[in-house]
Amino acid sequence: MRNLLKLIGLFSLIINLTYGQCVSGDCNNGFGRYEGKSQFQINSYANGNRSDAGLTYYKDDGVIKMNYFKSGTETISITERPNGSLEFGYRILKSDGYSYLHNGLAFEDNRMFKFVSGEKTATSFDKRKTSCLIGDCENGFGAQYMVFVGEKNDTTSVLYVGNFRDQSWDGEGGEYSFSRKEYYVGTYKMDDDW
Repeated sequence: MRNLLKLIGLFSLIINLTYGQCVSGDCNNGFGRYEGKSQFQINSYANGNRSDAGLTYYKDDGVIKMNYFKSGTETISITERPNGSLEFGYRILKSDGYSYLHNGLAFEDNRMFKFVSGEKTATSFDKRKTSCLIGDCENGFGAQYMVFVGEKNDTTSVLYVGNFRDQSWDGEGGEYSFSRKEYYVGTYKMDDDW
């Protein structure tokens, strides 16, 4: 029995050194920070799986990914790479553990690409006006580019990728502010008083 306990302890140590471990908080049913050899994650967890919103930083290549998880699988993601390229959209987790952009947008070298059912094609749009770039921006899943004009005629542009209800952001989604270079991923609730 003692040898079995030593063996279990050894396997646990090997797994933690290889794959990482929870370094703070509750990585089983709560909010915690998980750190591995090549990445760290700050997430909400349910039954040991990532749930709700979270952030992953990949140490080797400097990639930052904001995610909104549902039952451990990625749904909405914003990815920022060190070269300045950005990816927004719905990702599907493959059986090999990697995810790919299924429906969404990517900005690389001052060019925009859209992903529809995993197929990448170059596209363009008028950056001076609000427009639905892909999908259903009324009652479904889509990507919307919005331009806001302030009191002093200053403009702010925001890209939202996610769910819509009655032409409003409602449900799982993510947004990126081009002027502030800030992003948010989570659940949006349509405000009927808005």
